[in-house]
Amino acid sequence: MKNPRCIKIAALLLALSFIEPRLVFAAEDPSEAAEKAAKDIDKAYEEAQKNIPDKDIKEKEDALDKAARDNDNTQGDPAKDPKKEAQKKEDEARKEADKAEGEDKTGEKYRKALEKRREACKRLKKALDDLRQQLQKRRKLTSDNSDIEQAIKNAEAARKRQEKIPEAPTLSMAVPQGAPFVATLVASGKIKLDSVGTGETIGHVADLKIQNQTDQPINCAVGPMVLESKSGKNQDYVCPKPQTVNIGPHGTATVPMDGVCINRNKPPVAKGAPGDLLVNEGNPTIPQNPNSHIPVNQAGDLLRICTAKYDAANQLQKSGALKNLPYRDPQKQKDIVVQWSTWCDPRISQITGAPPATKEDLKKVVYKQLESQKPMSPETKKKVDQGIDTIFEKVELTTAKAKDLEKPEEETSGGSTTEEGPSLGQPVYVSQTRAKQPTATPKSKGGGKTTSKPAPTPKPTPSPTPTPSGSGQTQEKENPTEEKPKTPPPVPSYPYTKEIDCGTITISIGDSGELVFDFKRNDKKCPCKEFGWIQHISPADQDNWRYDNGVLPGVSTPKKQGAKSDPSKPKQPTTPPKGTKLEDWDKNPWYGGTTDKSKPKDFGEHPTPQTHISDKPDAPNVKFITQLVCVETGEVLFSWEWGPFEKGTESPDKVGGGETEPPPKKK
Repeated sequence: MKNPRCIKIAALLLALSFIEPRLVFAAEDPSEAAEKAAKDIDKAYEEAQKNIPDKDIKEKEDALDKAARDNDNTQGDPAKDPKKEAQKKEDEARKEADKAEGEDKTGEKYRKALEKRREACKRLKKALDDLRQQLQKRRKLTSDNSDIEQAIKNAEAARKRQEKIPEAPTLSMAVPQGAPFVATLVASGKIKLDSVGTGETIGHVADLKIQNQTDQPINCAVGPMVLESKSGKNQDYVCPKPQTVNIGPHGTATVPMDGVCINRNKPPVAKGAPGDLLVNEGNPTIPQNPNSHIPVNQAGDLLRICTAKYDAANQLQKSGALKNLPYRDPQKQKDIVVQWSTWCDPRISQITGAPPATKEDLKKVVYKQLESQKPMSPETKKKVDQGIDTIFEKVELTTAKAKDLEKPEEETSGGSTTEEGPSLGQPVYVSQTRAKQPTATPKSKGGGKTTSKPAPTPKPTPSPTPTPSGSGQTQEKENPTEEKPKTPPPVPSYPYTKEIDCGTITISIGDSGELVFDFKRNDKKCPCKEFGWIQHISPADQDNWRYDNGVLPGVSTPKKQGAKSDPSKPKQPTTPPKGTKLEDWDKNPWYGGTTDKSKPKDFGEHPTPQTHISDKPDAPNVKFITQLVCVETGEVLFSWEWGPFEKGTESPDKVGGGETEPPPKKK
């Protein structure tokens, strides 16, 4: 006879399993494990995005990450194929990544973030397998499996995200995609910004304190930017490295800014000194800070020039070209050549007003520093001079390399076409962390300490005679930015139609409120065979024109932009140099924006001549000139000026516009 008590216990357990089947599997909840692994994957991805290294290092690290993932996903005996082959590929990729990084390990944080993501993916894979097993068991007990099915779906999506390659924020031609920039958020009142100096001239030059003024979290893009001294008494800094920061509702974040001083005749912002630095992103689409003294176009030039110097220093160090510098620390080696290559650049000097540094300035700084400790013997002085010669040579090398790396479309600012001569390189002494200033300036207090008196300022030297650029073409002059007070044109009546010898021009308002430019050719009267619209854009209060497209990478912000332009020219450049494709031409003038869904969406990056275009501005403080041009000759056949758009939200049919005489007809 069966024991009644045993029968009751068995029945009770069976009943409990039907009441809450999940109790059977409560020892380890794979749903929670999968959710945690998914969060860790996303967290590691964000960490990788914040620490994206230089392009060549990133490519090798991404290749290593892929090889490691492939290895993780390969089944079998590690001593046999295909697992053995997968391990070999991972080892080779790691070797290449280590070689690209060099001694400075600039990609180390990026690599560790990717490693964390792979580890989280392994845990996710195990949790996903457990979930599928659990689902099979649950289906035998109940039909309500929606919770496990949803957990599996979420886990599969998270595993797919693990394959995504971290990238810096990308942007469209009109507005940046992803995180908004600091200056934009300040202008809209969403954040409050303050700054604190560090007393340094290069490296960690300042901290930005960003306060979220809203009830929502903000993902803020910080840099590239120029940090200007509001008072004008201290140094300005160029900070070319982009980074992002997430700030919670009404939260505050402190962002360390890495940059280089551009004013060697001024003291650094003292350590702990607040409020003297303002942000200038070189963005012409937002109002400039009233305390700014660097025009937006010059800010863009500074960022372009200094970014190339940083890139040059990185490449030279990786190749071993800086190994003979008296400094052995890799970061200090790069700081030396970047700082003095910046100070000796005549284009930067033209913007800052400080004369370019010379080799004699170096000696004054070095001698004064050493002689403040004890007099130098002739033998010591000889060794010091040899060290100066070595550093000077490396700065010259950095200057030359940087010019090769600069974006070829950019001309020097302020109308200058000066070429750097190799004799203008100027290093900092080997034992300096903070570069001492060559001009006599008031002593600045920083952390309770006072800086030593710098040497006298050398007499300003005249700028070199303008020379052609390295590409064999003379650089174009850019007029200094200045305000152009002008009465806006009256609001026109649309549609506007005009007959010219070559055909019919129609300007109308589209279904979405955009301004539409259309041209129909008259084959009988016109010798020109191909036409296209060119559009120029400028800040409303300036005549600082660029082609309105996204051919070039941005230098002051990640936002793409067109080459500098001159709508007053009778002929516009319409065909690339021989041997250059239109899509690779950095001075491509064409505008191809249109609401026509059949047209390619990448018109901003690879524009081609179009006879039907349309545009609706979405940025404040801008104006436009749109011109019909003959492709074969470059002749401007029709010109329409419209704007300004103060807010950027105005409808084109509510804003001034009108035909202007094409440049060939101007007297």
